[in-house]
Amino acid sequence: MTHTQATEVLNYFGKCDNCQYPATAFVVAQTLSNGSVARELIAICALPCGWQSAVHHTPMTTTGPPH
Repeated sequence: MTHTQATEVLNYFGKCDNCQYPATAFVVAQTLSNGSVARELIAICALPCGWQSAVHHTPMTTTGPPH
């Protein structure tokens, strides 16, 4: 049995590969029956064009206190 959880990435600023509209990204984490966790970053077009893809995350903002 696996458990899947999706968490939105708030500092993702990518665009759809099909229509260039802004995309939303989620970290999808699957906890497998052996206890290991597989994570993947998935981006989805904010318009209904249907595009979604695994992507790399390059944050443009940071979390935590300013330096």
